Amino acid sequence: MSEDELKVARADHGHDSRVEFIHALAQNLPLPPNSVDQITAHMAIMLMKPIDPVIDEIYRVLKPGGRLVAVTATTVPAPGTLGNINNTIELYIKSQHPKFTQMPHGDPRSRSLE
Repeated sequence: MSEDELKVARADHGHDSRVEFIHALAQNLPLPPNSVDQITAHMAIMLMKPIDPVIDEIYRVLKPGGRLVAVTATTVPAPGTLGNINNTIELYIKSQHPKFTQMPHGDPRSRSLE
């Protein structure tokens, strides 16, 4: 949503012809179905409400076997689809990287609804 943040990303990664930066709403991506290898949502997906249309759109544009990489900022239990996503990520991290769960995670303020 931020053209300024896209400028920074283009400056850092614009030389890679495999990467394209698009300024669009996540609920309505200007991309054909099954056209994207990977979508990265860094510190964003937890802000998108309602989340279900966003997930539907991601599913629509990802190629079979494509990947969604989502970094979220909270450990507060969330309802619905976002909560399911966070729970799946947490279970995966616990099973694959058990020592990681013993580390402190970010700003403690991100662990409360306030």
